[in-house]
Amino acid sequence: MNQSSEWNESQSIQLIRSMIEATKYQVYEEKFLYFLWGYGVIIAGLSHYVLGYIVGFEHPYVSWLLMPVLGLVNFGYMRQKHSGNSSRSWAARVLKGIWIGMLFGILCVVAGGFAIGWHAVYPFFMILYGVAAFATGTALEYKWLIIGGFISLVIGGVAFFLVFQFQLILLVAAVFMSFVLPAHLMQKK
Repeated sequence: MNQSSEWNESQSIQLIRSMIEATKYQVYEEKFLYFLWGYGVIIAGLSHYVLGYIVGFEHPYVSWLLMPVLGLVNFGYMRQKHSGNSSRSWAARVLKGIWIGMLFGILCVVAGGFAIGWHAVYPFFMILYGVAAFATGTALEYKWLIIGGFISLVIGGVAFFLVFQFQLILLVAAVFMSFVLPAHLMQKK
């Protein structure tokens, strides 16, 4: 290899590294979304559990009506944050694809819940949370998202063998490990 080829490879690696660092900073700046969805799912899941298994309310699933509200907050936040900013790095576009894919996956699982029963689909929510966190953590080389995503995947696998009552508790744990804890541990770089 000649000197200019090696220099170009080095420059390319440096460019990729700087794009990843810029995306890490962007994710840090938008960690609000991890808190929004993480704490939102935790509140809805715990409310469902308390209403259904402690209070004995006939329709404890109403707590999940919080999710469309959070979706609107998320949409408004992203619209405001990125209005007029059409330039996004390759890494940011990859992450956007991961999370939009997760959204469509969750919508499919919700539809499946109506068809086959919620006890059968809750483990898939945990698995989707885990995959998205793990993929994001891998792309950004952020170990807490990788670890949290992996734990959420394992919890989702275990949840298939438990009754719905315990799946709700595992869902709360999975979201805490894959969204909330990594967001709290993110540091500005």
